[in-house]
Amino acid sequence: MQAPHLTASAAAGDAERLGGDERVHLADGRAVKLAPVGVQDAAAEQAFVSALSPTSRYRRFHLGIRELSAETLHDFTHVDQHQHVAIVARPADGPSSPTRLSVPRRPVEPSRS
Repeated sequence: MQAPHLTASAAAGDAERLGGDERVHLADGRAVKLAPVGVQDAAAEQAFVSALSPTSRYRRFHLGIRELSAETLHDFTHVDQHQHVAIVARPADGPSSPTRLSVPRRPVEPSRS
């Protein structure tokens, strides 16, 4: 089965809708807040990568890294939400919970007019 086509305009609309954090309840009853990834997520992103096993980091990045370079960390947290969409799911139990549950990322194709 082929992944659905995502255009830049559709992705931008999704990111804008999440601008104020959207609360979602998971099947197991936990509540999470969905929001666009931003600069404030840099420490959590670096901690996530550092906590991965060496094998997991290699499979994810195809390199033997221990942590993200400054350039990669910048790219992962300075997301335009138009050509590169990234959304974070955080536990909803506090306004600034440091635990990050998930960050799906997807580069998108430019809109065709």
